[in-house]
Amino acid sequence: MHTIVAISGGVGSPSSSTKLADRILGAVRDQLQLTGVPAQVEVIELRPLAHDLVDMTLTGIASEALGEVFDTVQQAHGVVVVTPVYNAAPLGLLSLFWQLFPDAGLRGIPVLLAATGGTARHSLALDGQLRPLITYLKGLALPTTVFAATDDWGSPEAVSGLGSRIAVAAEELARLVAAQPAETRDVFDDLDPEGVTPFDQLLGG
Repeated sequence: MHTIVAISGGVGSPSSSTKLADRILGAVRDQLQLTGVPAQVEVIELRPLAHDLVDMTLTGIASEALGEVFDTVQQAHGVVVVTPVYNAAPLGLLSLFWQLFPDAGLRGIPVLLAATGGTARHSLALDGQLRPLITYLKGLALPTTVFAATDDWGSPEAVSGLGSRIAVAAEELARLVAAQPAETRDVFDDLDPEGVTPFDQLLGG
């Protein structure tokens, strides 16, 4: 069974970021079903983990709940990241999550970037700030992003085009997810001695 996990940085209840995550996951699952690939989807909201993230910042130790989330994301065949954008930057809570995430923990995982905000002017935060962070963690950030402005939620599809943007990005993610074996992915450990290149080899010895 292929698994796709969405990380929502929304802090509201209900959250427009979580709503967008649900729509994207539904579109990805529909695309996979068309090709006969069963998929399990899950949305993880960061709001309940806010204190855990701050505690890890201060102590360097992940709580059990936060550690389980890290493992779940690393074992996924695909990841969707949805963040609110304030003052032209991703919400700090979501940025903190990825700053504390294990190094190279997204190695080889396709990642769809999405965001919500007041106006489309904030959409540049996805490529300017979130994409480099995902790339640093070795994630495969998809070329197509999805941004939903406030007006997109109340406008017909012919005006907003939100559904079309979701469909294009979902098809990209579904194609990369389906290309992977269905077995559960191993959690990548950047400090595993078996995966570390000896220093003499790095020096060409």
